[in-house]
Amino acid sequence: MNKNKILDAARAIAAVTVLFGYFSMSPTVYAITKAKELSIKELLAFNKASRTIEFADFVTDFMIMYVKKSGREFPKEAEYALSKVVQEVAQERLDDMDDQVIQIYDKYFTHNEIKQLLDFYKSPVGRKLERVAAPMNKDVFSVSFQWGVELGGVIMEDIQASIAGYRDAVEESTMPAFLYRKKLEYPENAIKKGIEGKILVAVLIDEKGKPVKAKVLKRIPEEYNGFDAAGIDMVMQSTYSPRTVKGSPVKAWLTVPLAFSLE
Repeated sequence: MNKNKILDAARAIAAVTVLFGYFSMSPTVYAITKAKELSIKELLAFNKASRTIEFADFVTDFMIMYVKKSGREFPKEAEYALSKVVQEVAQERLDDMDDQVIQIYDKYFTHNEIKQLLDFYKSPVGRKLERVAAPMNKDVFSVSFQWGVELGGVIMEDIQASIAGYRDAVEESTMPAFLYRKKLEYPENAIKKGIEGKILVAVLIDEKGKPVKAKVLKRIPEEYNGFDAAGIDMVMQSTYSPRTVKGSPVKAWLTVPLAFSLE
């Protein structure tokens, strides 16, 4: 397959990710206890193989669809080669993504629920789900994709009518966003006292994407400031892409919600 075709497809994926950097409010970041983190890692290890295949199939199908949609041919042997390369890269780099996946599991499941999921995946039905998850999800994706194609025309007309007034603003500016997010540490004193809470931190990002200063805007509970240092350290040790206006980087504040939960 021509290297330019792969690069074109990669640019299409990158263009989608740019939209997520438009908003100045970062997703909530969660602190996590060591025991719970280890349980989630054990859970992810159960379905690592199926997640690798599923991710590789999704990326491969997306890139092939993009190339074909542009009117260019994509030989079968090139499809096989692309799929093999994507699977190899996914296998090597899946652990990098797991650091973020751990935060998602931590957000939606308590430690006890994670343990129950582990028990399920160790059962016969759980082991079967692990074996069939990748091909089953691929079948579901095919059905969903066809449904989306049939509905796409109607949806696009509605979307174009709705966002016409916002298109120029989106194209001309982006807001700062995380490139590397330092792990949020749960203060030992708060763990010992069983204190949970949330803080809202604002960090000023300069034109080079470096954090200049940070401040706590809000605390829950209001009277407890024991999470302030951990939150400020997290945002100041992270790296960012700067805000841009008409292609030029400018200083801007990024607001980051942080949650501290013992479950």
